[in-house]
Amino acid sequence: ERSTVAIIREALALVGTIIAAGLYALAENSVEAFENIAYFIIFGLPLSTILCVIFVKEDDQKPGNTISANSVFNFLGNLIHNRSYSKLILAYFINGAANGLPATLFIYFVNTKLELQEYSGVLLLVYFISAVAASPVWIFLSKRFSKPKLWCFSMIYASIIFLLVIFLGSGDFFPFLVICFLAGAAVGADLGIPASIQADIIEIDTLKSGENRAGLYFAIWSIVTKSAIAFSSGFGLILLSKANFLPGGNNSSDTILLLTILYCVLPVVLKMISVRIIWSLASDNKLSKL
Repeated sequence: ERSTVAIIREALALVGTIIAAGLYALAENSVEAFENIAYFIIFGLPLSTILCVIFVKEDDQKPGNTISANSVFNFLGNLIHNRSYSKLILAYFINGAANGLPATLFIYFVNTKLELQEYSGVLLLVYFISAVAASPVWIFLSKRFSKPKLWCFSMIYASIIFLLVIFLGSGDFFPFLVICFLAGAAVGADLGIPASIQADIIEIDTLKSGENRAGLYFAIWSIVTKSAIAFSSGFGLILLSKANFLPGGNNSSDTILLLTILYCVLPVVLKMISVRIIWSLASDNKLSKL
């Protein structure tokens, strides 16, 4: 059930991304595009807030005592000894960095290596639509396989698909369109399954400690999510800058090779490291029972 909730949550977030992209694409210029998005927020945000208040009910029965201020430092000090969570958060950070590199370099790669500037919006749209459409498949699989193994399989699948980008060249629109569609299908698992594993770990911690420390766990999760993207995007852009990469300009073959490695080779290496770290969680009997 946790996997279902997590995957649906991430799928709906992607739907929001698709709507925003659609509102932007329907506009005749950038000013009108931002006006469309602003109007959508003005009407959509209050409506979603009202619906949340009406339909989302708080559980009166709490699983444990609320955490005290004095326990925060003990929690942070003991967190490193929680091997399951330490492995999960490390793998999640590395995998987040792997996802952050192609996300940051997508436009550069499409414009410079593939020379498909006019199709970048279509390619992104196909990627996100595929991610939403594949969500039911991951929900189905999450009920039949352990979560750590399923996440590993999804990362391996995404890596195999992404390595095909190496063989693409200028004008390869349809091959890259297929790759975007196939790679997008892995996004639901990549976002939803780790969050579901974290929820399992939080429940085990609550039963052991008698304290509801979910807020601390999710705070760390949020920090790691943003840090991974910031680290990978900064790393990639700095390396390209050192190689004298010119967006939209003439670049040497070595510079384009570096761009290709950063876009589709280094992310695969990072994902394989994440697979190696997270695979050991598949043998955790406590996690497999939740």
